[in-house]
Amino acid sequence: LKIVPPDSIGSDVKIIPNLPSNYYNIKNEITIQDTGRTRVTADRGCGSNEIILSGAVKRGGKPFTISPTISNPTLFYTTVLKEVLDSLGISVIGRPEDCDNISNWNHKAADFVLLDAHYSAPLKDILTVMLKRSQNLYAETFARVLGLAASGRGTFSAGKKVVEEVLEKFGIEKGTYRYMDGSGLSRYDYISPDQILKILIAMYNSPYREVWYNALPIAGIDGTLRGRMKGTAAEGNARAKTGTISNVRALSGYVTTASGEMLAFSFLVNAHLMTARDTERITDGVLELLASYKGSF
Repeated sequence: LKIVPPDSIGSDVKIIPNLPSNYYNIKNEITIQDTGRTRVTADRGCGSNEIILSGAVKRGGKPFTISPTISNPTLFYTTVLKEVLDSLGISVIGRPEDCDNISNWNHKAADFVLLDAHYSAPLKDILTVMLKRSQNLYAETFARVLGLAASGRGTFSAGKKVVEEVLEKFGIEKGTYRYMDGSGLSRYDYISPDQILKILIAMYNSPYREVWYNALPIAGIDGTLRGRMKGTAAEGNARAKTGTISNVRALSGYVTTASGEMLAFSFLVNAHLMTARDTERITDGVLELLASYKGSF
């Protein structure tokens, strides 16, 4: 939802959905103020799709976006699909359904007439978005796509087997780590810096080096590292993936020394009681030193 603060106290806050639909209802309880901080939250009851916007915006403030959750995303998709087709003059008989609610489903693709096909962007472009923005949903989906491609089953467990096979080729044996989800947000994921280094080195020596290297966030330039290490030898140099959950900070990737030597690194800061900024000072400080180093390793 795009939130547009008004220029005057007496005017209304504009709420512009990125995806208009009758599937949900927006209840606007946002107040307008002359001073103070803009803070808007979106809430909805369990199983409800009435989105309640509350909080306050500053008069004349800049527009901003928020992303509320929705109940039953599958039914939301089919509902919007029907609405869009209807709006284009393509009549759709029946009502939108969630496939989970359809009993005795035994149809195959061959049972239907193909009207159109839409192809995604190339995998390398999707990978770039995932790594630079740290798009967890993409990472979660990738694991299932691997399973679908390898075994015809788009499940995490099927994708996990593919990951385990690749890691074994990288010299990381099954049972020496825990891979519990695609995004890395699970507290039950366990991996060591040494194992991450093996992945970084194997990928750098693989035929996919260029795609992999270019997809990583660049220090001080873009992605999750765009605001870090600016004005140092690491800016525009270090390429790395960030990792963040409560009391855990991670940074792994590559940096080139002043003498032109490429280094792989992995920092995992676990169970810390510092601020996120303090952990960044430590990891980024080491990278800045390595990027300035004129010797050899």
